[in-house]
Amino acid sequence: MQGIKIILLFIALMLTGSNMIYAHEDTALNSALEKMTQSVVTNNPQEYIRHTSPRLIIVMGGEENALKLFKESLSTLRDVHNITIDTVINYNKLDVMKLENISFKFIPQIMVTTVTDTEESILIVTNVLAIKENDSPEWKFIDTNFVGDEEIDIMIPEFKDKVKIPRLAEEPLILPKKEVQKVLQNMLNFLDESLKQKPAAIDYP
Repeated sequence: MQGIKIILLFIALMLTGSNMIYAHEDTALNSALEKMTQSVVTNNPQEYIRHTSPRLIIVMGGEENALKLFKESLSTLRDVHNITIDTVINYNKLDVMKLENISFKFIPQIMVTTVTDTEESILIVTNVLAIKENDSPEWKFIDTNFVGDEEIDIMIPEFKDKVKIPRLAEEPLILPKKEVQKVLQNMLNFLDESLKQKPAAIDYP
């Protein structure tokens, strides 16, 4: 299927283009990521905001406005597009990197959704930036696909001309529900192979 090829190509470019390597286990990051992910699946905007980077919240106009926007986006999915989020898969196998006082890593994310009263599912590939600052024990997250390059430059000026933000594939993948598990496994296998073939340490100028 052409849609699968496009998404796999996007993920491969995201991994190799950003010079990622295998990750060591980070318990604090894993725990925070799991809580953030569950907040999306269970429609808990307050919990989601708690794990969102303050840098993004500022760009969104403050915590109150960020909470409002998150509620509206979930409501639009559910009530307008009749889409329910079933599960979110985080490909959390990349290494944590450091630039100045910022520790960070990119996490490819596959969101599995169901279209109400149909036999169709939609796979949405996105990219989450995990970020920890100034030796803080807390990891926060930014979904970079909903933030433009200009906003990124304002939000994380340390990254400008040093870290390229991977972008989302243009189209989600629509497929029959019965094919979801097979397609997901193929995507995850492809990710594993991409990492094995082109591991590289990041090299800042």
